[in-house]
Amino acid sequence: GSELVIADFTDASNPVVLGHTSLPGFPYWGTVELRDDYLYVANSMYGFAIYDVSDLTNPFQLGLFEYDDGRAYQFVLVGDTAFVASRQAGLIILDISDPSNPSEIASYESTNYIDAVAVLVSNYIAIGDRDDRITFLDVSDFQNIAILDTVIAEYPWRFEVVDSSYLFAVVYSANYSYTVVSLADTSIVYQQTPPNGNFEYLAIESDDSYLYLSNDLGIEVFDISNPASPSYL
Repeated sequence: GSELVIADFTDASNPVVLGHTSLPGFPYWGTVELRDDYLYVANSMYGFAIYDVSDLTNPFQLGLFEYDDGRAYQFVLVGDTAFVASRQAGLIILDISDPSNPSEIASYESTNYIDAVAVLVSNYIAIGDRDDRITFLDVSDFQNIAILDTVIAEYPWRFEVVDSSYLFAVVYSANYSYTVVSLADTSIVYQQTPPNGNFEYLAIESDDSYLYLSNDLGIEVFDISNPASPSYL
């Protein structure tokens, strides 16, 4: 089965395994985030898990939110709140103030599966669904979530916010690798055709002036020093 492995990469040519523990489910579908002594894992149909990694040699699962019908895909943490794109369960909003007991406090459903989520500014988020839509939501009141705008974009699968001004929406498998939306006016400013053929894209990350996309071939790197006009490297 799958495992959570913690390794020391101080010497990149000789990484050393420090600790590991069982990671049931399908973690390759979801995202992970490390914050303080906790690792948060979107683990598909297994749920949204929280691991205690305060002792790197002995990580263990501390808390778990399980679905009756849903899959944890992408999530974003804001303070003691987790916004989790949960496929057929929609957007699930969790209280994570007690890491041993993440609990649902609100939810939002679209007309199709929700696979992607990003927090843009306080109380302002975006979700991506399989009706080829990016929907911008006001979540200042969890019990009365309001639609602010909608953009039609092919199969938005994962999100990455760049420079607080652009939303990169990676496409799972379609005509484009990703779509770039300006957050100033929610207009599409760029769409990247797959540079190496049409493959399934699974993850997206950015670092300084570069964007990294993973797919069946490996990792593709793009120069995003000008986010409205990226270039494949």
